Amino acid sequence: MHFDEGFRFLGFDFWKDYLILPNAKVQKYKNKVRTITRRQQGNNLDGMLKKLNEIVRGFGNYFGLGNVKKKFQRLDQWTRMRVRAFMRQKKSTVSNSLIPNKVLELAGMVFLTSLLTTSS
Repeated sequence: MHFDEGFRFLGFDFWKDYLILPNAKVQKYKNKVRTITRRQQGNNLDGMLKKLNEIVRGFGNYFGLGNVKKKFQRLDQWTRMRVRAFMRQKKSTVSNSLIPNKVLELAGMVFLTSLLTTSS
């Protein structure tokens, strides 16, 4: 296979000079986060964050190579929205952005962007 045609290896898509995070892996990550952050479950915030941080660290450490900073920023934003909704425990007409990121960080939440080792 010619490198310009691209190929998939160990869950990564390589194409020319780029390392691409496959959408199937992102969807699998999102499904795991959805399951953990469901509002109907009886877990408290600490228990939910413990499980969530395991998923975030695993995904971030495995896929944190290459040019994934923008993708990780979007996933972090989405994950924070899910955690804020969990914290409110119900749907509300008030925006979920009223809970600052610093509160989530102080509660012990790990962000994908904090796991990046490169400045890409």
